[in-house]
Amino acid sequence: MSVVFHQVVKSLKSHVILQIPELEIPPGLTVITGANGSGKTSLLRILTGIWTACGTIQFDGLPPTAQYRRIGYLQDPPGFYDHLSAYEMLAYYRAIAKQPSRTPYAADLLEQWSIPSGSIRQFSRGQRQRLGIVCSLWHDPHYWLLDEPFTGLDGQGSRLLWETVAHRAQTDSSYTLMVLHPDHGFSAAVHHILVLEAGHVVFFGSPAQFFHRYLAVRQGRVPHRWRTALDVHHILYTESDHPGELLLSAWEPAIDSLLVAVANQLLNPLDLLGLPTIASPTEVS
Repeated sequence: MSVVFHQVVKSLKSHVILQIPELEIPPGLTVITGANGSGKTSLLRILTGIWTACGTIQFDGLPPTAQYRRIGYLQDPPGFYDHLSAYEMLAYYRAIAKQPSRTPYAADLLEQWSIPSGSIRQFSRGQRQRLGIVCSLWHDPHYWLLDEPFTGLDGQGSRLLWETVAHRAQTDSSYTLMVLHPDHGFSAAVHHILVLEAGHVVFFGSPAQFFHRYLAVRQGRVPHRWRTALDVHHILYTESDHPGELLLSAWEPAIDSLLVAVANQLLNPLDLLGLPTIASPTEVS
């Protein structure tokens, strides 16, 4: 079971914006990250069928057209008919999907996410984001695709989203692919990290493999704000010659402790992507 890319190429006006020769994404929670313009949104749009691309994509061995009803997609920013209420907007989606007009799970989600009544045009940015999440989740999708889902959410909304994502991550067969900016945190529930640069996959692997690669690339240098987490978990370090950075005394033996610090939500491994590269990256396996 996996989402498989084979020779996928997307071009706009003869400019290649995404090129993935081979990629296999297993079930679980996959974080997609990278700089602006690296191809994150393009990847999700291709998976949803909003954009077409050369090459082939398979969802658990089937073509995308056979799985579209099982996909939930949150675009950034979410789009609605502003004259409708949240309940009417959700009913519209249910009608398109030819689902019953009243779905208890969908109604429960509106209450769970504190979606107000009244027309959507009166909603704040955070309320619109909450509704977008509900509209992508109401049918309990097998493939849940989220583009910058934390944008506009307050602390309560962010916690609820992480709880929802973590709950789904416990299911062996479902997929959650989430475009994530480092500022929005990280969860121990993450199974895989996918890093894009200029439309190419430069890394795909587990959080432990991510630490292995990027600590090697940065020769054990980590952000200065990790000091508290390093102290709590007794990870040895010294001051780095680079401003705002620390230098791990032995980064490879520290990886297990770093993963525990992630589980305790004391640090975010994606912070490493913000540091300059001072060594040649190893080949992506």
